[in-house]
Amino acid sequence: MATTGVVIFICVCTAVLSAQLRKYLGADNTANGVSSINGKEEIFYSERLNKLEESKEYNQQLKYNAKPPNVVLFLVDDLGYGDLSSFGHPTSRSPAIDRLAAQSKVFTQFYVTSPVCSPSRASLLTGRYQVRSGIYPGVLEPDNPLAHNTTIVEQPTPLSSLASKLLARATQFLEVSALEHAPFFLYMPFMHVHTPHFSSAEFVGKSARGTFGDALLELDHSIDTILQTLDALDLADNTVVWFLSDNGPDLMHRQQGGCAGALRCGKGTSWEGGVRVPAFVRWPGHIVPGRTDELLSSLEVLPTIAALTGADTSGLKLDGFDASDFLLDKISKSPREYFAVYPKDPSPETGPYAVVYQRLKAHFFTAGNGLSDDQNYDEMCTSRHPLTEHNPPLLYDLSVDPGERWNIANDTSQRSSLMKLTAWRTQHMADMTWMTSATQDHEERSQPCCTDRRCNPFPSCCDCPDK
Repeated sequence: MATTGVVIFICVCTAVLSAQLRKYLGADNTANGVSSINGKEEIFYSERLNKLEESKEYNQQLKYNAKPPNVVLFLVDDLGYGDLSSFGHPTSRSPAIDRLAAQSKVFTQFYVTSPVCSPSRASLLTGRYQVRSGIYPGVLEPDNPLAHNTTIVEQPTPLSSLASKLLARATQFLEVSALEHAPFFLYMPFMHVHTPHFSSAEFVGKSARGTFGDALLELDHSIDTILQTLDALDLADNTVVWFLSDNGPDLMHRQQGGCAGALRCGKGTSWEGGVRVPAFVRWPGHIVPGRTDELLSSLEVLPTIAALTGADTSGLKLDGFDASDFLLDKISKSPREYFAVYPKDPSPETGPYAVVYQRLKAHFFTAGNGLSDDQNYDEMCTSRHPLTEHNPPLLYDLSVDPGERWNIANDTSQRSSLMKLTAWRTQHMADMTWMTSATQDHEERSQPCCTDRRCNPFPSCCDCPDK
């Protein structure tokens, strides 16, 4: 998200940073056997530290001034609306995430643009519905590369050590950014809690929720470490921390899958369980903690962060709204009134399957999906429920029926709302630009290989364990 790169940073004490980085560089700095910084980087960062400490301008830059915030964006994979204890799960344990939620503005009606990952993430990072970027239908299928910039670190990647490697890089990035009193945007898209579930030895067997709960505990530990690093570097008060999931829970794995709570169905569907996710944002001293039922979506993340940091988005075509005034309590209502819910495999012919209007949701098309479990007691969630058009659309009042059980389309008092929903969807479809699909043009030879693309059989021959 290049538009956040203009964030201004509040500097912290030279002595604190120097001592911390000296200690950091002098330590073994291994997490589960993984080095977080190599020899060349150590020399590089030490030289930068020396130059900063010798600079006559350094202390002058340490004066505190009210400036735009830095940004940390946590994106969790397949975390359902009911998977956190702070959202009602009885056996989940994620104390750091729960504590972050308690310090945040929590959105109880927050949507992502797709019930699967790649299109949802494309929308988050562009502020545009995924069809404008060509990230449809389905998802991109990378084949196990772990890369740092243009260098492949290891291939294949052992999942048990993945979280610790990403965490080491993240904390290193924060410390160096603080050292250079540089603006930063940290995007942390976790693989937790997607299947296959994994966790390092420290967390295996430690949860009442089995392998899902173990993965959640490691996710919580990673987030806690990053938040503690912000505290230690005196950055927390000037950093916006935004937390959300990329789509609803994987119900296909049943007891070891996620939980949608009171919502209907899950991943792969346009029902609430597929696209309504846990989300909250913290900025101490600026965003008042609490819960809000106002409608908001992942499309708002980019324009809102841009507004908070002073980035210019005037040259971008955005579907998201700047919600900064709403977050800062300058206005009481969200700028979003309508939201289009696209399916896993959208097409220009069907368009969005559903539309949310404030607390109402109309389904113009429905279809089940195996990711919501073909043994689901709710037939509408399963792949046995084919693509079905509804005329009039199914209509639900989400304020009293988040599980979408009682269709009120035949209620005469809702006639005006149905007309508004239908008219908005028609205009939305007319205004939408569909870029050529990029997810189906999958060429095996386009995959990165740390060995040689001529090796055989490709790509399984690309074997370069971490050195």
